[in-house]
Amino acid sequence: MRNSLRSRLWCIFEIAAYRFANPQGCITFAPLFLENTVVKLWLGNYVTMVTFMLLLIVVDAAAVVMLLPAFLPLCMVFHFLRKNLLAKRELFAELRNFDLNKVACKREFDRKFIYSAIEEWYGSHEAFTAFVRGPLKAELLAKQADTRLPLKYTLIILTPVLSVGIDGLLAFVKGGMPLNFLICYGCGILLGLLLLWSAVAIRIAMVLCDRLAAPYKPGCVDYLQSVMVFLSSVAITFAGVIIAARAYVRGEAYTFAWLAGASLACWATHGGCKCLVCSISHSKSQQAFSDSVVAV
Repeated sequence: MRNSLRSRLWCIFEIAAYRFANPQGCITFAPLFLENTVVKLWLGNYVTMVTFMLLLIVVDAAAVVMLLPAFLPLCMVFHFLRKNLLAKRELFAELRNFDLNKVACKREFDRKFIYSAIEEWYGSHEAFTAFVRGPLKAELLAKQADTRLPLKYTLIILTPVLSVGIDGLLAFVKGGMPLNFLICYGCGILLGLLLLWSAVAIRIAMVLCDRLAAPYKPGCVDYLQSVMVFLSSVAITFAGVIIAARAYVRGEAYTFAWLAGASLACWATHGGCKCLVCSISHSKSQQAFSDSVVAV
């Protein structure tokens, strides 16, 4: 769709024709940026978990030490994510700076036909350009500006990580480990770390990829930006690993405290704070309106 907007005049014509024939109709704009992101992150997590398990078998070292080399494939994943989000920004810019006269068309006959139809429907090229830059852009991009992943997509991305955690839990159950141990592992490691904190790390990585999508300079600087995102994600993940591990060995009280903290962090990074602020603002607006009505 991104290339169609600037290289295929017929695509623009179809949008113009539909909107003219159906002024109240709904145009759903569904580029696959989000799904592309999910696939890349899922593959990155899958390769990371496979690498981690292989390193545990081959190398005689602590599991936490093996995490860093296992995370290395994610560096390239974040680089691809930045490029994907950059393409999304470029699409937004194309709509914002749309110019009908600059849209390519292979055949001159088609161009004249489309121009005449648009002039008949919208009055002029300028009027249609203003329509695309204004109402149409707002309608098409209303649901595309946010980089947050839906919960179902986050769960899909985390399936490789969660499968390793569930496998460990089942091994402990079959090994006859005490109930308090299973509770600490299930709540502190499986839920707190592998589910909730991993979701936090993914959300922050997505935000960083979006903010650093455009390279400051081409070449090495571009790759350094991806490395920065990677190192930030690793630091956040390792912080969670350390806290979860300490809570896990200290007992149920610390484990539940960590679980509560991870839940709060997950809620905050996935729109909880924004919803809370909006709710407070809405309540204040309603209160102000009620006060003004009473005063009148």
